[in-house]
Amino acid sequence: MKRNKGTDTPVAQQDHILIFGLGFTGLRLAKVLEQRKWKVSGTVQTLEKKREIERLNPKIVVHVVDKSLANDTSKQNELFEGVTHILATAPVNRSTGKDPILEMVGDVIGLLAVNGKLTWVGYLSTTSVYGDHKGGWVNENTETIPTLKRGRLRKQAEISWLGTGAPVHIFRLPGIYGPSRGTIARARKGTAKLVVKEGQIFSRIHVDDIVGVLLASIEKPNPGRVYNVVDDEPEANYVVTGKNEC
Repeated sequence: MKRNKGTDTPVAQQDHILIFGLGFTGLRLAKVLEQRKWKVSGTVQTLEKKREIERLNPKIVVHVVDKSLANDTSKQNELFEGVTHILATAPVNRSTGKDPILEMVGDVIGLLAVNGKLTWVGYLSTTSVYGDHKGGWVNENTETIPTLKRGRLRKQAEISWLGTGAPVHIFRLPGIYGPSRGTIARARKGTAKLVVKEGQIFSRIHVDDIVGVLLASIEKPNPGRVYNVVDDEPEANYVVTGKNEC
């Protein structure tokens, strides 16, 4: 803990979240935490995206990263300086089948965890890890038997994150909707497609509800926990689309 110059009075460390992937959900959380006086930083893949986010959100520190980060100690030090919380939103690397963040900086995250630097880590996974339950209900205690490749890769990514030794929390998400995104948004624009498949139903979640769950977890960490962040009104695609076309 830092101390005031010339005194023994400890200075509380500012909460600092590093969000890997300032996309639809990551940026939404970043804005809320910045308003709460957190230090917020995050990553993007292009300089254009960095400039776009910084133009609208000048207090959010944006880093452009790529696979070269794995061997760039200087960039790693800059990226993780003072970080107390981490959110990982990136999908599995299609080329390697592994989590891209852990591929690049898994060792760094593990070291931070060993040294007690991290208070909370969140990993955004998907409900595809459960596999096909024929429309039946699942909960966090249901065995994960993914039937699709992407579900199997996500399951392995969850295991890898939990194995870092960091205070990891897993959030399994269904289809995400919100401003200008999702079936409802497409229906209102007239671009939605009706998908009719007997027995096929889905849960969904609004991006702001995801943010609410993440904030609650940050406030009361419970490392190792898995959360299904979904609504309780699963419905078929054609029903949701039809309702919002009316």
